Amino acid sequence: MKARAIATAIGLIGVAALVAPRLRGTQEAVDAGKQTRERRFDWPRGQRDAYAVRWEGASQREVPGTDEPRDLGGSARFDGDVSVGSLGRGADGTYTLVYRLERVRDYGLALEGTELVSDGDRRLAIAALVGQEAIVRADARGIVESIAYRQGSPASTRELLRQVIGMMRVTLPEDARATSWNAREPTPTGLARVHYEDEGDVLHRMRLSYDGIAGLEGATEGDVDQELSSTASIEIDEHGRLRSVSDAETLRARGATGVLSSRWTFAARLATSEAFDAQAVRLDDTDGTTGAAQLARDRQRGRDERLSTGWDTGSIEVQLAVYGKGAHIDPKFVPTAAAYVRLHPDACAHLEAWFEDARLTDLARQLVLDVLSAAGSDEAQAAMRAAMQTPAARDPALRGALVQRFVFVTEPTPESARFVMGVYESARDAGENGVAFRAAASLGAIVEHLSGAVALAAEIDRRLRDDLAERRSPQESVALL
Repeated sequence: MKARAIATAIGLIGVAALVAPRLRGTQEAVDAGKQTRERRFDWPRGQRDAYAVRWEGASQREVPGTDEPRDLGGSARFDGDVSVGSLGRGADGTYTLVYRLERVRDYGLALEGTELVSDGDRRLAIAALVGQEAIVRADARGIVESIAYRQGSPASTRELLRQVIGMMRVTLPEDARATSWNAREPTPTGLARVHYEDEGDVLHRMRLSYDGIAGLEGATEGDVDQELSSTASIEIDEHGRLRSVSDAETLRARGATGVLSSRWTFAARLATSEAFDAQAVRLDDTDGTTGAAQLARDRQRGRDERLSTGWDTGSIEVQLAVYGKGAHIDPKFVPTAAAYVRLHPDACAHLEAWFEDARLTDLARQLVLDVLSAAGSDEAQAAMRAAMQTPAARDPALRGALVQRFVFVTEPTPESARFVMGVYESARDAGENGVAFRAAASLGAIVEHLSGAVALAAEIDRRLRDDLAERRSPQESVALL
């Protein structure tokens, strides 16, 4: 509950980017600099820059209720040192950067006026934050392509790192010599439309509006009345290194789901630069799960533990055999068994072996895949693929029913997508229309839910569209559609 509250409090706070120098020299020198400077970031491999960072923010949401609006407010503060170390630039022009919390001087979160971190816990929280890292891939314009976290990082830590990275983000123009440009940037508040002006020694940034606002989910710019005031000053040196950013924002947004008010300030200034051993940084123990997604997984695990209490692999296998012989199927069985499988990945191999047992009927085998598809984990999907490659799954009537179970996998893996594509192609070539039609239906669902494999999804979609254009039969057209 505390982890959820902490993540909620962090999510309520809008905080963004870094501190401002004064203009130097004459106006002529400034104008000359604006005409000749090319704006690009450069992070040499093995260089680590440490920034003194401080931000404070608060927000309040008025939620419509049955009688009177209910207020939900949160605040956060952070004061510490954040380093950015470079692992160099890849062949695609993208830099790999390590953001690290080097020192935490102060840290606090409050929800509805109650401090979530007590004085006694604050020392422990600070000790746990120091040394936490995120691996960021960004290009020379400052556009962040991906963020990965150390495996085992708590949800609240991931959210804090994500916000710090977002607050330090600066987007440079496509034309490196441009003196004025627009961009879209994510902030803890939402996705913002921003405008930049290059004044030579300093960049000025102003957020114009938000396309989407956290806390007013589902609302777009046209759905929300926004009163937004935002100013930021950014300094980048002649070597393409961020030196400082100072940012402040106030927002009042009114939508159909309530009113959100927020204000925050953020400042960071380059403190030190030093060399470090880039070769020693590990990249094999990270994942891209966000704090929000991690929190959702934690909640799912809690639900699974409650739902599957009293069950084990043996009892699940017994029920599969019983139901396969025609007994009335308890509607709670599949979600309960799926919860157990998610909690115990080793159960997938047992169910795969049970699938081949001669005592099981075809109905029981379909139920095995119902359980695995409802579980949806990588291990469960691997067991589904393996089961379908056994002699027990060769009959076309059963095979069509089995491949259709992939429709119910909410987060299909690329391996599952390729497997179902293979089933579809081989069945279509062999004239096994029942299998091909059901595989096509599964592929449609997979393309819709496949994430992190854009090229593969596009390839599958293109193949299905090409086959649809052949118009072999009305039945096939329906399946492909």
